[in-house]
Amino acid sequence: MTRAEIANILNSGPLVGGPDQWIVVQPSALIEVATRLKNVPELAFDNLNSVTGIDYPKENLIRVTYHFWSYLKRHDFIVKVELPREDPHVETLCSLWGSANWLEREQYDLLGIKFDKHPDMRRVLLPDDWVGYPHRKDYEEAGGYHGISNTRESPLEGFVRLDSLRKEATKEAQTETKH
Repeated sequence: MTRAEIANILNSGPLVGGPDQWIVVQPSALIEVATRLKNVPELAFDNLNSVTGIDYPKENLIRVTYHFWSYLKRHDFIVKVELPREDPHVETLCSLWGSANWLEREQYDLLGIKFDKHPDMRRVLLPDDWVGYPHRKDYEEAGGYHGISNTRESPLEGFVRLDSLRKEATKEAQTETKH
């Protein structure tokens, strides 16, 4: 089934984007749309592959992207939700897909997105006393954590780019041919 056919069954609005088209739903409609994705027999989305978030500070929002897959029907679908940056929260999908548990916790940990009614909304990657959300564009490292430095020299320091060497060699060759 094509994404357009899936969107039509959902009656959720137009598809957006390029080759990997998606729909954008209001946070309040996510549970309804997700339930239909799972329970409508023609759709049968039995797997939530991933939950990702992207911070858009200039637009003052965070977009949460859900990738669904149906093993039975062999098709996929993408749903996005836009949340206000100052208080990003949306209802959890844990009651529909168990995989949402850790996927949503990761987004909470890195971006500060709160998933309402989540059974275990706590950090999963960073320590409980970590300050801030590292995947936010305005995040600034504190310079260390409990005496452990998080600053390091660039591993690229001292390396020369190959394209720079080529440009330099071309300039030298042109200068030599002029003389």
